[in-house]
Amino acid sequence: MAIPLRELEINETASLEWEEVDCPLCGSNHWVPWMEATDSHAPIESALRFMLARCQACGLTFTNPRPTSECQVQFHLEDDPPVEPLLPARFKRFIAPWLKSDPACKLLPVRGQRKLLCVGFGHCSSMKRWDAMGWRAFGLDLREDPLPRGKFDLGLPMFKGGFASSRIPPDEFDAVTMWQALEQVHEPMDLLQAAHQVLLPGGRLLVRTPNLDSWQFRQFGSAWHGLNVPRNLTHFTPTSLRLMLTKVGFRVQKVQMVRQRRWLQASAKRAEALVAGRSGFLRWLQHPTAASVANWFAYLTRQADCMIALASKE
Repeated sequence: MAIPLRELEINETASLEWEEVDCPLCGSNHWVPWMEATDSHAPIESALRFMLARCQACGLTFTNPRPTSECQVQFHLEDDPPVEPLLPARFKRFIAPWLKSDPACKLLPVRGQRKLLCVGFGHCSSMKRWDAMGWRAFGLDLREDPLPRGKFDLGLPMFKGGFASSRIPPDEFDAVTMWQALEQVHEPMDLLQAAHQVLLPGGRLLVRTPNLDSWQFRQFGSAWHGLNVPRNLTHFTPTSLRLMLTKVGFRVQKVQMVRQRRWLQASAKRAEALVAGRSGFLRWLQHPTAASVANWFAYLTRQADCMIALASKE
């Protein structure tokens, strides 16, 4: 049940500066308006609307026009503290076998004391998972106004202010991970190139991002939780993600689907609020059992609303 789109109208806000950009993947200025979506974290009646454009040359979808990097800060969400504290070293050997069953951890098995860089916004809470797996985990906060020292402190080393400020030397890490980060930066190609530079030859990159070519997006349209405008600026499909990674110089080994039951439930709830009247189907999808069934269907048919790409530096 796709949500009908209203006539395109970008709200104007005095404190918000916009910029119109060319395609972040191929640089083409031949793009067309494709759809609009609202900020899913704002009340429906007052939410700003943002346009998504599609490049006619390579097919990439991106938010355009978009808030400038200086104005983007006001849309950042408050960081949640890590769900679990950092595990003491004596407990790591007990939880590591359980973590190895996680699909993401299976893609990056650790051999010896190797170094891994978690790239993201805020406290990079996934660091604790890789630390428990045996990696020497470091974090890189991409925010220009990084978190103050000690906030949600995981007891692991953190670089502040992005690659440019951190001055990480080349060929420093065995692996780099990006969890819901690539789609939120203004220059995704630059971020991938920086990750490529700090990786050792043969090093691996793991990128997790929403999948625009998903059953959930086709079902919920502008209400899909994975759009997350205006925080998400680039909206990837498996094809466009492969193209960008390959263009930077990575060799893509696989793109794996990831189930996100809570995303589906949030999408169904917002879709129900957007449509006129009540929808039994949308209410049914908000139930945990129904959401799990729908998620498994999307996963098994390679239409899940989240994906992980594994690539290596040649």
